[in-house]
Amino acid sequence: MADKTFSTEERAVLVKALCDWSAGKLNQQPGGFQAEFLLDFITDKIGTRYDIRGLLDAQAVIEQRIETLTRRCTSWRSRPTSHAELR
Repeated sequence: MADKTFSTEERAVLVKALCDWSAGKLNQQPGGFQAEFLLDFITDKIGTRYDIRGLLDAQAVIEQRIETLTRRCTSWRSRPTSHAELR
């Protein structure tokens, strides 16, 4: 799987978002250090589940499109053709 690290700028934005969410929803003001630990946990434990779900969703879409193409190709091959149609 791809590296799950964030740039310094991305990390700062995510930590701030966690602090803001916690303050608004939980009435708690975690420090930046606590929010960073929470971000690490979410990234390591929960983020992987989102990655897997995204891959499974993409796989389902690709399989559906392949099935559609296979049906179309099969129907084209089964059509009778005459030499007159080819001219």
